[in-house]
Amino acid sequence: MSRSVIVLVRVLTLGTPDPAVPDRNVINGLGYMWDPKPPAGGGTRLDALRDPQVWMEAAGQTFFSLSVGFGIIFNDSSYLRRRDDVVLSGLAASSTNVFFDVCLGGLITIPAAFIFLGVAGVAGMGTFGLGFNTLPVVFLHMPLGRLFGFIWFFMPFLAAITSSLSMLQPAIAFLEEALTIGRRASVAILGMITALGSLFVIYISRGLVALDTMDFWVGTASILVLATLQVILFSWVLGVEKGCAFAQECAQMRLPRGFEFMRRVDRDTPADLDAHCIVDNDSTHKHPAVKRWLKRNPRFHLHFIPTSSSWLNLVERWFREITTKRIRRESLPSVAILVRAIEEYLERNNQNPKPFIRTGSVDQILGKVSRCKATLETLH
Repeated sequence: MSRSVIVLVRVLTLGTPDPAVPDRNVINGLGYMWDPKPPAGGGTRLDALRDPQVWMEAAGQTFFSLSVGFGIIFNDSSYLRRRDDVVLSGLAASSTNVFFDVCLGGLITIPAAFIFLGVAGVAGMGTFGLGFNTLPVVFLHMPLGRLFGFIWFFMPFLAAITSSLSMLQPAIAFLEEALTIGRRASVAILGMITALGSLFVIYISRGLVALDTMDFWVGTASILVLATLQVILFSWVLGVEKGCAFAQECAQMRLPRGFEFMRRVDRDTPADLDAHCIVDNDSTHKHPAVKRWLKRNPRFHLHFIPTSSSWLNLVERWFREITTKRIRRESLPSVAILVRAIEEYLERNNQNPKPFIRTGSVDQILGKVSRCKATLETLH
């Protein structure tokens, strides 16, 4: 990171290297980077935002950053324990990629390319071309520029090797586990495929055209299609609630418990009705995030019952679970056997714990209340 910051500072202090072209300066380079570009045929900047290509590239960059997090999840899941938080690792990887790719990489490459190549040079060059053609010129304007240049391009070379190994690991595991191929044979097969693919790209990569083409189809178009399919599978096949439950199960940073319940009530309650929630006098509703959510949703009104009374009801419900699902299923002739049976049930249940959630419409709840009242009246 330190070398990136040093190069960034040098780019931002280039000023106007060529006095004969005063428009090619850092300020205009930053403006070129952040301002929407008018279409080639003319028009306003708003017209550029209507260009599907712009949104496709932006979505491709977004999903590429998320794919880094997915890659961390896929690789780390083979080495983590069941209860470890892999979602946080994926989020950290995605955030780090966005910071380095956009905040540092973009601020270094695009303004420098604008300064040394001009608008025509930047517009006619792909992602790889910008870096390989612009950064060497930047290093020439730095003290110890040759050393910085060597370190700059050597570190991505190492990163590419380690990233390639990480990406090949799931494929190796697939060959070993699904096709029962040995470790050495799996590595040899994938190594041969990777080598042939690399040689093919190198052979046809005059002017980096092949790399830019592959970068578009793999890093923009294909990843956009695959990410869209993943969103559809997550939303309609796996289910958002189930996916969020998986993410929350072992999360080190959890959403307050009240959020899930409130969102569910908000979704199932007509928008023109207020929602009155009877809740335990616990600390969840005092969380700052929950308070902000309640302030943004004024139709929710909380009513509190005596402290811990609902907790006692849950304890009673839990004893019923143990009684019906374990104790009454067999004869337990001694206290020691009873204790061991309860401990075994607790251990199995804790492997996949589920909260007590029971939902029902207003008519169903009122119907049960009426039946309970009728039952109580017959007892007197």
